[in-house]
Formats: sequence, structure tokens, C-alpha cells
Amino acid sequence: MKKVQLIELGILAVALVCGFQFFQEFISFFVTILFFFGTGTEGSIPRIAISSLVSITVYLLSFLLLISKSNWIATHFQKKNEVDDVVSVKIRGKELLYIILVSICLFVIIAELPGILIYLYETIKIRINTKAHYNDSMSHDLSTIDFISSCLKLLMVLIVLYYVEKLAGFFARKQKNDDALIETKK
Repeated sequence: MKKVQLIELGILAVALVCGFQFFQEFISFFVTILFFFGTGTEGSIPRIAISSLVSITVYLLSFLLLISKSNWIATHFQKKNEVDDVVSVKIRGKELLYIILVSICLFVIIAELPGILIYLYETIKIRINTKAHYNDSMSHDLSTIDFISSCLKLLMVLIVLYYVEKLAGFFARKQKNDDALIETKK
């Protein structure tokens, strides 16, 4: 397997995550709109709609760009003077589990961080506009609960990332033969 092919596979994996997030955001947006019109409740539907549409657009454009230009991006990331050597890849169970754990953690960080940043921005904007004091009691509305949930997920993921090598070693099965699960030869 050539180096550029390995880079391209990584880019395609990121593209698939973006495509998954696009569908997830689209379904969430659709359900929110249906709920809003179905219940007739008052709320900030334009704010939700705009942030969801921006997320949907970013994920869709990322997906389409990464899928269509993956080869170009891969050759761009490869060093200019470097020859495209054939690389032998040998991944054992522990390394594969390590890769999967890191990928899941990075996915959760990418998914949760925008919500945290938007909540912090909105909170700061509200506090500045209302000239509220810092020690005012926090409201327990849905956005605050989502923010706390996202922060806990982020904290848990950061702890897992810190101990990922030990976790992969702990959960990987000890086998007598240490054959590779994925292997390509030169």
C-alpha cells in the first residue's frame, strides 16, 4: 500500500464522519421544525434553524469536498520531495483497538465542542446585554442541561484519551500468537 493511499483512506474516513453528521443534523433539524409547528409553542426557532442550517451546510460541503478531492488532498499532504514508497502495514489487535478508541474520542470532541462554544457565546452575550451579575442563579432550561451533558462527555473523552494506551492494552485479548489483524506487504 502506498503512503498516498493511506492518507487518502484517512481522508475518506473523515468524509464519512462528516456525511454521518450531516444526516444526523438534518434529521435533528427536521424533527425540531416538526415539533415547533406541531405543538405551536413559542421559542427561538430562527436561532435553532440558523445554527442547524449552518451545521448542515458545513457538514455537507465538507463531505462533498473530501469525497471528491480526496486524492488531490492526499497528494498535497505528502511531502513534495518524498517518493511514494510502498508501506507495509501491520496492525495487531491492541493497535486496532487503540485506533478505534482514538477515533471515537475525536468524533465525540468534534461533535460536542461546537455546542459548548455556542452555549458559552450565547451565555456571555445574554449576560452582557442584561448586565447581569456573575453570581446570578443559572436557569435549568434545556440548553443548560445540554451544555452540562456536553461538558461531561468532553471531560470523559479527555480522560479516555489520556489513558487510551492503557485501556487498549487492558481490553485487547492476550493471544498466544500475535498475528496481525490487518497486514499489507511491500
